[in-house]
Amino acid sequence: MRIGEAARRSGVNAKMIRHYGLIGLLRPGRHANNYRLYTEQTVARLRFIRHARELALPLPEVQALLSL
Repeated sequence: MRIGEAARRSGVNAKMIRHYGLIGLLRPGRHANNYRLYTEQTVARLRFIRHARELALPLPEVQALLSL
């Protein structure tokens, strides 16, 4: 799915999804036309990030939790 669909399903806006990709929290695949490709697993990860941020966890701690 594309970023707009991932944003809709996860509740995280597209700008933040791109940011999370830049800082290494996400590693989206790529389509042949170089568009980012998001999976259901990525959407679940985004939901986790969103919930962790709602609990005021800093991004380094979120990244540590995701690496477990």
